[in-house]
Amino acid sequence: FISEHFANAFFQSPNANTERANNYLLRFIEKYNKQPKMILIAFDIIHCNKKELFNKAFEIYIHSNQELNCFKSIKWTDNQITFPGDAIVGAIRATKWEKILKLVIDMKLGTKTRAIRNYVKSRRDSELLYAEHEKRRKFLRN
Repeated sequence: FISEHFANAFFQSPNANTERANNYLLRFIEKYNKQPKMILIAFDIIHCNKKELFNKAFEIYIHSNQELNCFKSIKWTDNQITFPGDAIVGAIRATKWEKILKLVIDMKLGTKTRAIRNYVKSRRDSELLYAEHEKRRKFLRN
């Protein structure tokens, strides 16, 4: 996997400034929450180099911005493009959407996140349907 954003180069190697870099990313998300392209860069860095920061960054983003169109324009389930040959890709992606749904629900923002919850559920359900299609195809092939 090769990241789309050159900014990842600044966050690749762990060093003494890890906490400072993490705080910078979190403040960046809070400041630019209405600009999907900026948020996409921040979450690309998190997906590539700071996976442990995802939950906190996601929470900050959702608390700052519940606009569905902004939410839709961000790649929430990372950009991984390779899977083992026997993997059910739809199931893997559905699990990632389920994790995101759980994060949204756990924030207890109620009606503010209804549209986002419905969107995430639809993405999860779509991936589950795809997983069923993959399973049938693999079964028939064997």
